[in-house]
Amino acid sequence: MKQKAWSGRFKEATDKLVEELNASISFDKRLYKFDILGSTAHAMVLVKAGILTEKEGKKIINGLKAVEKEIAEGKIEFTAEMEDIHMADWRAWRQAPYRKVEKRPGSR
Repeated sequence: MKQKAWSGRFKEATDKLVEELNASISFDKRLYKFDILGSTAHAMVLVKAGILTEKEGKKIINGLKAVEKEIAEGKIEFTAEMEDIHMADWRAWRQAPYRKVEKRPGSR
């Protein structure tokens, strides 16, 4: 994980101790099903609002289901660099090439 969601605001890398202090992934990783459910609902709202097409929405939702399955099967290793469960889920979704779409869940 080279780039944080907020990395554009700082010129230097985050100190490792600060990363470990701020990371909640070690205990909130058990919330992955709820985070994926929330991201799925958000994608559905974006389709309904006309921000995403039906095709984009289905691709995002299918990708989120695949991430949920990968986590359940232990195929995703959680690290402090992931910060929290939402960032971990999003990064897992984003890194698989068959899930790429122009917009990401929660994008504005």
